[in-house]
Amino acid sequence: MAFATFTDELLTGIDLVDAQHKALFEAVNMLSQAIQDGMTDDALMMQMALIAQRTIFHFHTEEELMKSDQYPGRTLHGAEHLDLILKVREIQYKSAKGQSVTMEITRFLAEWFGRHIVSLDMDYTLYIRSEVPA
Repeated sequence: MAFATFTDELLTGIDLVDAQHKALFEAVNMLSQAIQDGMTDDALMMQMALIAQRTIFHFHTEEELMKSDQYPGRTLHGAEHLDLILKVREIQYKSAKGQSVTMEITRFLAEWFGRHIVSLDMDYTLYIRSEVPA
C-alpha cells in the first residue's frame, strides 16, 4: 500500500504539473518502502537524491509557467519552493553525515507536497483559469 496517496483532490488540471506531482508522490513512496525494507543508508541517500532531483525539476517547471502567465503570487510561491529545497538539502547533508533517513521525513514530505498543492498550486490554477477568455 502506498504511503503517500495522490488523490483527485490534488489534480490541478495542468497535465504537466499533475504528472510531476504524481512523480513526487511516487518518489516519497519509494523512499518510504526503502525505509520499511531496511535498505542501506547509501540506498536511502539515493532515494533522497531522486526526491531532490524531481523536486527541483518540478519547481523550475512551475516557476517558468508562473512567470509566463505573469502570475502575481509567484514570489511567495517561489519562496515556499526554495524553503523546501533547502530542507531537502539539509536532510541530504545530515544523512551524508550519518543521521538516518526516517519515516518522519517521508511524512514531512508527503504532508508538505499535499498542503502546497491544495493551497498555492490551486491558487495559481484558479488564477490562470480566470485569465483564460471564455
